[in-house]
Formats: sequence, structure tokens, C-alpha cells
Amino acid sequence: MRKLFLILPLFAILSCKPKSSGIKMPDFTFIDMDDKPYTQHDLPKERPTVMLFFNPDCDHCQSEADSLTKRAKDFQHVNILWIAVSDKAEMHRFDSTYHLTFNAMTMLRDTGKKAGKWFAVKDVPSIILFDKNSEIINKYAGTISANRILEEIGER
Repeated sequence: MRKLFLILPLFAILSCKPKSSGIKMPDFTFIDMDDKPYTQHDLPKERPTVMLFFNPDCDHCQSEADSLTKRAKDFQHVNILWIAVSDKAEMHRFDSTYHLTFNAMTMLRDTGKKAGKWFAVKDVPSIILFDKNSEIINKYAGTISANRILEEIGER
């Protein structure tokens, strides 16, 4: 019984670390809202990254945006990329509604429609979580809670 009490705290500490897959973030180039290329090399280093593939007209995407912006302070040390195939005007409207461009949140356009190839994205919203070493932790089709994201990337 005594050994169990020693093992449980160790298990709790180890389970808080993100579980990386060993698969690195692929090279990508999207276009930022200033019409400049944005690649994985532009990401602030040593921070987990959340990629959210969305459509501004998608109800689930709007819900995800609302959820994350309400918890913005919890994501201040996380790179959050909002990526869409939509045109610039639609993305500006989405940003002005949900106030997504703050801290390390960045709006990007997939003008070449390459996300499907680079990240195997088929539906929106799709969310891919990366650890501080840019290794994939997990991938979701659909919405997930802010708490779940924070737990998986090790920021909780």
C-alpha cells in the first residue's frame, strides 16, 4: 500500500506532459492577413501550437472561436493559427466578431488549398495540436473544449 502512495504522485506528474507522436509539423506556407507568406519558421519557438482549420460561416467554428477567445489569457503562451480557405474580407469579419488576433493568435489564408495535403484536413473545424518541439500531439475533426486543448498541450 505504501508503494502505491509513492507511485501515484509520480504517475500524476508524468501524465501532465504532452504525449508527442514523434511526427514533426510538416513544412507549410500560408498567407497572413497582410498578404505575406507565413511558414512554420515564423512561429515563436518553444511554444505549443494549435492549428484550427475553419470556415467563417461554420457554426461549430464560430463556437470554437467564442470558446477560445473567452479563455484568451490561458492561451497567452500558445501559438494559435486560425487557417481558412476563405477570402480576406470574410476572415476580417470573423476576426472582428471574435477578436482572434491577439497574443500569439494569427489568422492565415490557405490560398493554395494545401491544408488537405499537408495536414490531411477534410472537415472544418479540424484542430491539430503540437508540442513545444513542433511534434503532433493529437488531431481532431470537430470542436473540442479549451480545457481539453490546454490539458493535451501541457499548459494546464
